[in-house]
Amino acid sequence: MGLWARIVAIFKGKSSQAVSKMEAANPEALLENEKNELKKAMANYNESLAKQHALVSRLKAQTLEQEKKNEMLKSRISALFAASQMDKAGELALQSKDLQRQVEENKAQLVQAEELVKSLTKQRDVYIDSAQKKIKSIEGKITRAKMAEAQAQLTEIASATAFNIDGSGANLDKINEHLDERIANAEGKAKVAQGQVEAADWNMSAAEQKALEAQALAEFASQMGLKSTAPAAASPNVAAPLDLGPVETAAPAAVKVPES
Repeated sequence: MGLWARIVAIFKGKSSQAVSKMEAANPEALLENEKNELKKAMANYNESLAKQHALVSRLKAQTLEQEKKNEMLKSRISALFAASQMDKAGELALQSKDLQRQVEENKAQLVQAEELVKSLTKQRDVYIDSAQKKIKSIEGKITRAKMAEAQAQLTEIASATAFNIDGSGANLDKINEHLDERIANAEGKAKVAQGQVEAADWNMSAAEQKALEAQALAEFASQMGLKSTAPAAASPNVAAPLDLGPVETAAPAAVKVPES
């Protein structure tokens, strides 16, 4: 082996090794490529299958046309035979015989073509079903591999990490206590505010109730002609009248009666 051939062999070996590593590290890319290749193969296969279907359709149409032509020839042969035109009848009889042979050959070829179409269709369906099952299986394995690798990585990190129970644990406890204190303070403030709102609402409702009761009683007394015996409350803005002593009243003037 020459020097150049050995260099080429080493380059091929290194390239193959690098490609193998990339394939092992990127199974998703390989799977996607296989899906694309499967789609292309199925497209070509379906194209060939469509051509076979077209051949079957042409054979059917040709066979029907030949059978109709042969029936017409048989009718003419019968008419010529009845008219004693044997030469012409013999010529048409030979054509009918040859045409009948073609019809039988086409029918045999049609049966074979139809069986081939059925076989190819079945093979395609089986291949697609098998490929889909393999793809799903590989996708499931890729998912399980990722989960296993992630779990292994977490386990390695946990085993390689030296946990400081007194340090990190105490800090977490402090954070938890602070949060509990904040929650308790917030809940206490909310309860106090709620109690103040309820007390104000109760005082307002009591005053409104007394006012409504007094108004209803006044309306009832007015309707029934009752006079209230309760002393009227003095208005704080009106001054009490001054006591000026007894008031003297003037005597009525004498009325003169006219003489008659």
